[in-house]
Amino acid sequence: MATRHTDEFRRDAVCIATTNGLAGPYEAAGKENERLRKEVRLPCEEREVLKRLQSIHGQGMFTCLRGFFAGQSPLSGIFNALPGSG
Repeated sequence: MATRHTDEFRRDAVCIATTNGLAGPYEAAGKENERLRKEVRLPCEEREVLKRLQSIHGQGMFTCLRGFFAGQSPLSGIFNALPGSG
């Protein structure tokens, strides 16, 4: 059953909420989430590099060296495809 509050109670509640900064715990959780996102980003980028290396390894040595003899680094495709490199 819903509790009915008086207008005076509501005004006091709003006053307390705005003057005491009740967003404190939520603000801390937001900062923690941002820190965790940064912490997870590095392993994700490392995984992408390993996937690219695995695909190059699967192509065989000749395919990798063909780009090298053409004047390109065999790893250039990996570094160009990384997030933030371009």
